[in-house]
Amino acid sequence: MSSEKALIRGFGSYLPVRIVNNAEIGERAGCDAEWIASVSGIVERRFAEPEESVAAMGCAAARDCLDRCGASPSDVGLILFASGSSESRFPAPGSE
Repeated sequence: MSSEKALIRGFGSYLPVRIVNNAEIGERAGCDAEWIASVSGIVERRFAEPEESVAAMGCAAARDCLDRCGASPSDVGLILFASGSSESRFPAPGSE
């Protein structure tokens, strides 16, 4: 039996810069911003720029994680990548 152990040293995140509020969504959908908030509980969301792929945003989050925990890429044995969206069916963003 191996004595190797896994350790989670940190988490990283990335948010696109563009903030889209309910007023903008309501204008597009033809409904009231307050109604959107009351039904969804969402007040604002982030929209990625056209050149920001899911994989690129994942890389930015990974860099943030490394910076926060003072690690370098060579210190990492495994990166877990999960996304609810993808720019292509194959290959998945985690393999890019």
